[in-house]
Amino acid sequence: MAVIVGLVQIENRTLSEAVLDSIIVEHGVSPAVKMSIAARVSQLLKAESTAGLDAIGGRGGVNAMAPRRETTSMRRRRGGLDATAMRQMEGRRRGWHRGTQR
Repeated sequence: MAVIVGLVQIENRTLSEAVLDSIIVEHGVSPAVKMSIAARVSQLLKAESTAGLDAIGGRGGVNAMAPRRETTSMRRRRGGLDATAMRQMEGRRRGWHRGTQR
């Protein structure tokens, strides 16, 4: 990401965020202005990352960087569900919850 501050172009995202934070803290701005700046920086970062993906032949659009929702089978594969959780899920699937066992 490149942020232009005054006459200087900052290429590093972390550095640009630090510079913006220092400007905001030093000069003191209203919460509305802080939100406006944050929204604009967010838009610039999204546009930059999407443009980078398009340039290398990746997927484009707003959803290109959206995180994928973790499914139950993904949690099982990584060992995130223990035996108790698996039994509870099976019971819900079969309708054994809330004391309505068949």
